[in-house]
Amino acid sequence: MTIEIKVPQLPESVSDATLVAWHRKAGDTVARDENLVDLETDKVVLEVPAPAGGVLQEILIKDGATVVAGDVLAILVEGDSKASVAAAKSSAPAVEVTADTSSNDDSGPIKTSPAVRRLLEEHDIIVWQHPFYWYSSPSLLKEWIDVVLQHGFAYGREGKALEGKKLMTAITSGGRRDVYKEGGMRKYSIRQLLAPFEQTVTLCNIEYLPPFVVHGTHLLDIKGIIEAGQDYRRVIIALRDGKLTAEELSTFEYTNDVFV
Repeated sequence: MTIEIKVPQLPESVSDATLVAWHRKAGDTVARDENLVDLETDKVVLEVPAPAGGVLQEILIKDGATVVAGDVLAILVEGDSKASVAAAKSSAPAVEVTADTSSNDDSGPIKTSPAVRRLLEEHDIIVWQHPFYWYSSPSLLKEWIDVVLQHGFAYGREGKALEGKKLMTAITSGGRRDVYKEGGMRKYSIRQLLAPFEQTVTLCNIEYLPPFVVHGTHLLDIKGIIEAGQDYRRVIIALRDGKLTAEELSTFEYTNDVFV
């Protein structure tokens, strides 16, 4: 039986991927679950495993090509070596099988994209910019943390790649500042609610800076939006140019308080 090897479902918000490299060539015998090809997105590297043992009959898409979910990458002839080689020479109809790479745990095939790691290693300031969604963040940032901040890269005995870098959370919130305080309407301050992010960053040996926060966003007029944008720009430039130190910022609740 012949099997179509297809591009799996891509991560949320990712429309396409780049075929980085084939690990086998046409005519090679492959084992079940053996990685056949690497696909790279701006988030992760996906390994596409063989759904069965057999012979790789034909490679349809070459290295460097852009692909989308469902594209047929290659044809695999299932079975033992001799039978598969013989079948590979025939033109039997293919059965569609899509490799499942949706798993995001440590045993799954998803790995951090080299491009993402390179960007993190090349820059000293990291900013997580997102709405304060349900007192946390949208799921997309959580997925990024799960996929990128992996053991052996971001933390653990050998995970020193991000050591000494600085990270700031930049968030928008519909609630006013006065409701986010210990014992207040929301019971906790923004800084207290961001504690899981701070602890994650600390585990990775990254210095967590006070957040940049824009409150009452649903009430902001054009003037208020422009002013918030200008404040954000000033903070980013000051961090980039080394004009704001972690020691100086530690005395402020929010980073944007520096310019008040």
